[in-house]
Amino acid sequence: MSLDSIHLPGTIILVEGKKQLHDIFMFAINTCQWCKKGKEWLKKRDYAFKYLDIDNINLKEKEQLKGNLRTVFNTRLSFPFLVVDKSMFYSGFNPLEWEAMLS
Repeated sequence: MSLDSIHLPGTIILVEGKKQLHDIFMFAINTCQWCKKGKEWLKKRDYAFKYLDIDNINLKEKEQLKGNLRTVFNTRLSFPFLVVDKSMFYSGFNPLEWEAMLS
């Protein structure tokens, strides 16, 4: 299974960047310091990516989305939750792990 099998409610934000070798999608929380650091990390390295701040969707859709992410990726969720090429993922912000996924 992959990200394609999950309904994504809300507004997905596209961030332009010169590095477009991977399809990068981040699930974030608008007020989370680690999510903000993750977005900045990707921007500073000029990656194109999309993100969804899950705190901007209603509670029912948010709980359904989180359940779907846990099921599809068979993991516990930490934010930011980064999905690369629709199937590789990392739960949390760890620049070394992110760099390894994107190289």
